[in-house]
Amino acid sequence: MATETAIPGLSAELTSQLREELAKHPAISKAILFGSRAKGNFRPNSDIDLCLIAPELSFNEYLQVADAIDEILFPYSVDLILAHQVENPDVMEHIERVGVVVFQRLPNAG
Repeated sequence: MATETAIPGLSAELTSQLREELAKHPAISKAILFGSRAKGNFRPNSDIDLCLIAPELSFNEYLQVADAIDEILFPYSVDLILAHQVENPDVMEHIERVGVVVFQRLPNAG
C-alpha cells in the first residue's frame, strides 16, 4: 500500500472533504480504499469501498462518521467497513493486496 492518494473517479475537492471528515475522528488512524476503484477497473456507477483502521472507534462514532460522509454528497455510494470487525480472511487479504491508503493520521496528530 502506498501513501495517501486520490480516490479514482473523484474530484480533488471531494477527496479533500473526505480526508477532513476522517481527520475529525482521532480514533481513525487510516482509511484504505479497496475494491474496483482501488484496482482501477471501476465503472461509472461503482461504489467507494473504504476500510477504516480504527479499533477504538465506538459504534456511535462510526455512525457519526457514516452520516457525515453521506452529507458530503458523493456521486456514488460509500461502503464503510471497520478492519477489526472483518471476519472473512479473504476480504482482509484483498484489502492488503489491492488497498490504497487515502487517509493516514500522522503520528502525534489528534
